[in-house]
Amino acid sequence: MKRNWLAVSAACLALSACATTASDEIEARRISYIDALAMTDREELLSNIVRLRYNEVPVFLRVSQITSNVSTSRSADLATGLDPDWDFNGVGAESGITYRLNPTISYVPLSGRSFSNRLIVPFDLESVSLMLRNGFDFEVVANLMLVSMDGHSAERYRSQADHEKLRRLAREIDDLIKSGALIIGARTASSCGDTDAFEIVLIETGIGDETARNRLFAEFPAIESNEQGVRELPMCLTSNGAREDALAVRTRSLLSTLSYLSYGVDNPPEFDGFEWEVREDQVPNDLIRIQSGNRPPEGLGDSAIEYRGKWFWVEGSDRASNNTLYLMRVLLNLQAQVDEDADRAVQLTLPVN
Repeated sequence: MKRNWLAVSAACLALSACATTASDEIEARRISYIDALAMTDREELLSNIVRLRYNEVPVFLRVSQITSNVSTSRSADLATGLDPDWDFNGVGAESGITYRLNPTISYVPLSGRSFSNRLIVPFDLESVSLMLRNGFDFEVVANLMLVSMDGHSAERYRSQADHEKLRRLAREIDDLIKSGALIIGARTASSCGDTDAFEIVLIETGIGDETARNRLFAEFPAIESNEQGVRELPMCLTSNGAREDALAVRTRSLLSTLSYLSYGVDNPPEFDGFEWEVREDQVPNDLIRIQSGNRPPEGLGDSAIEYRGKWFWVEGSDRASNNTLYLMRVLLNLQAQVDEDADRAVQLTLPVN
């Protein structure tokens, strides 16, 4: 009886250990998938920024589904006999487990309507508001998502002085927000000329640098204090230039933003003549820096891709560049909502004679 009990116990312990090993393997594989997706997302984004530097159309592959089937088979053998080291008949148990992972990964290229809606349709103010409310600096969001503000434009054909005015205004507002002199709100109101329009509003708190606050609001003479003595500066999406009663802005598309970031790619001498012409004042040094070389980097946390025999990378210690890559990935996913919004979808029409 004692031998039988020992045999059953040994077999159960062996099979239990196998089950534990299988669950550990599943957990390890799941984390591996997460790590692989995060890494390849960064590399895909980095690759497309580099490709745009050399006038190539960006290509995005969405991982639409990952199915991982785990099949296991177990075996257990019992053996009894006289063990000379024991004072009773010995009992032995052997077990084995075999498991196989059968992952199926489905890729969907971003094309057609999804491509145009995510990459070509300009951002709306709701997207800008979400970025600001999730902790991204106003200066960073403005430089990435806005192509003009208060009549100052960052478009390629505009002057260096105009680019600097936009950056200065973005920096000025960012400083006021960080000091607590302004807070960011959002509402549906008529300040922008449409009763159903969404608008971001910068609200004066009464604290912080009063001189800086007055300097900002002096650029909008039509804005007066409300009954509580508070001034509010609405941001309005408009195709017009500067306004006296609101901060007029125009937004970029995701493709325009990625193209702008491509100016930050370090061009290898061998690629001279193939790159997009970029003026020194157009390089987004404070947003992203993509280095290049003949070998892959060896730094901790570096994101790197190979393109035409050269390596391009963002250093893991470069916080500004990695923060920009993170923000751009969020924006790419955020623009997915446009696929479901018919009002914002790109409409292509052909003239009929």
